[in-house]
Amino acid sequence: MTFGRKIIIKRLKAGDFQVEHHCGCGFHWHIDGMGKLDDGCESHERLEGNLLIVDGGSVAQWIRYESREVLVDGMEDSDIPDEIWQKMRNPDYCKRGESPDCSPHESNRRDSLVEWLMVSGFDLDHDDERDSAKEYTMFVRDNGIKPEITRKEAEKWADSFLYPGCN
Repeated sequence: MTFGRKIIIKRLKAGDFQVEHHCGCGFHWHIDGMGKLDDGCESHERLEGNLLIVDGGSVAQWIRYESREVLVDGMEDSDIPDEIWQKMRNPDYCKRGESPDCSPHESNRRDSLVEWLMVSGFDLDHDDERDSAKEYTMFVRDNGIKPEITRKEAEKWADSFLYPGCN
């Protein structure tokens, strides 16, 4: 960041900042012991939180389940008003996949699945024959021959697999 503490504090008081939700979770797609496709995102790898941004630079972060942290040398926790810290706070408890803005998490999850599908060596398939028009089954199959999966094919399959359904 090219400016110092006083300018940042002035911008914070003027409301010239953004709070952005970020996800740095690690995904390790695999077929689990029950034969189901799992994202492998364990609780100790979940790096989800909010960044305080001033003029495109990160000033502070508050990662879920961790303490808040100032990222600018010379600034202290108390330099950031409590109201801003409250905007950055994530709930202490959330269900898997639930957050104030889960789009970065879900985007990272989808991108990692697409990459995994392209190199996995599995054939991708689906079965629309279910009792309801809203239900279908997705498959990954090992036919002993590693198919070449295009990005477009992997994205289409991933979107169907990750589709949450109608509420």
